[in-house]
Amino acid sequence: MMVKYHVFVPLIAAIFLSCSNHLPQVSNIQWELTQFNDKNSGTISEELAIFFLVKDEDGEDDIEEIYIIHDDRYEYWKLDEASWTRQTLDNEVWIGSSRLTKEGMFPRSEYRYLVIDKTGDRTDGTFFIDVESFDKQIGFPTASVGEETIELLQGSNEEFFFSVYDAMDTGIILSKVKKGTYNIEQLVSSDVMSKARYFFLIEKNASKGFYLKSGPFYFSNASDNETDGNTIP
Repeated sequence: MMVKYHVFVPLIAAIFLSCSNHLPQVSNIQWELTQFNDKNSGTISEELAIFFLVKDEDGEDDIEEIYIIHDDRYEYWKLDEASWTRQTLDNEVWIGSSRLTKEGMFPRSEYRYLVIDKTGDRTDGTFFIDVESFDKQIGFPTASVGEETIELLQGSNEEFFFSVYDAMDTGIILSKVKKGTYNIEQLVSSDVMSKARYFFLIEKNASKGFYLKSGPFYFSNASDNETDGNTIP
């Protein structure tokens, strides 16, 4: 789910102080930055994926809100049960979002997080986005889609992540593929193809430390108003 940013207001600073000793604890933070080449709008933007390993003596369900705050720009992102994602890794539950967005690029600087539970207890801390800034000369992965074939092109790596979505914008396939030309059934089975509408190509630029994402590329079974020139007639 995409989570948009908000302009910082004094409300954040005024969130009430904790009223017991069961403070939530953040033991780890994982984040990744993605440069997104949006084929629909023709724009390039950034997306931040960030997950927190949060412990709370009152239970995981006691966490109510997480804020990611950039004080210098007076911006913040709010995560709650309606917008966050829970992921389990090695029997530990991480809470966060795979797609925080903003207008323009994420500043390469310090950010603050604030975790609040249902009793008002809270904890905060900082993390730093320190990857290189976007270089317009970077080649994004791209694709040409025909009636029966897909050609995967460009990109700095030989392998991409191939991420397929249905008409409800739900992810239905995530796999690794290599550059080249494929029959569509080599990448998407016939039963899944009946639901598939578009895909993204994603690769990691190891030298820069961020991901590159291009799309959406529409399959030929998508309606004419969806394709927007991203398929081969």
